Amino acid sequence: NKVLATMKPSSLAEWVTGIEVVTFKAWLPVYRKLWVEAKKPAKGTIDGADRFMTRFLETEFSHLPMSQITTVHVSKYLDAIAENSGAGTALNMRARLSDIFGFAITKGHVETGRNPVEATMRPQYSPQRDRLSIEQFKAMCDKASAPLANAMNLALLTAQRVSDIAEMKFSDVKEGYLYVSPIKLQGVTKIKLDVKIGLEAIGMTIEDATKQCRDRVVSKYL
Repeated sequence: NKVLATMKPSSLAEWVTGIEVVTFKAWLPVYRKLWVEAKKPAKGTIDGADRFMTRFLETEFSHLPMSQITTVHVSKYLDAIAENSGAGTALNMRARLSDIFGFAITKGHVETGRNPVEATMRPQYSPQRDRLSIEQFKAMCDKASAPLANAMNLALLTAQRVSDIAEMKFSDVKEGYLYVSPIKLQGVTKIKLDVKIGLEAIGMTIEDATKQCRDRVVSKYL
């Protein structure tokens, strides 16, 4: 309250010169609109960003003008996130905050070169998962149903996402290539994989994996 009492409202001079004072809270929906129009992200990416921005509304600096938010404000907030939600979450929220202020700079609400997020330390994140060994992979395939084992082999050979493996069709294999249009990239990027690509560790190529998908079940999907 003491800090708020000493804050000066937008002066007449600022109004005359056209400098608009925008608070962090008021900027968030504007940023979201600009970001979606500029980046055209997938729905899942938008949903994730929306969850972060809902949490940003609860920050202690949400009422402050964008130009008055400092590295101290952001650093204290990210430290609390890292302690309560983990370094991985803090790292993702730091990236989103940096983008929010980056867009504000392009609209003149923050001075160029004064993004308060850039000076903060990146939360140190160490993945908690171990690598899957080829022995473990083979043991899982031996226990899996035929469709699941086929999907696992395709995933290992093509390095594509689960959603893209599920959408692969027999018709996607033509003239010696497997054609993939990653769902997350919304058709912007298309991948052409030579079916002769293989892994000695499992003694299989992409071509072998696709042929293995042929069984008594009639389906257009691999």
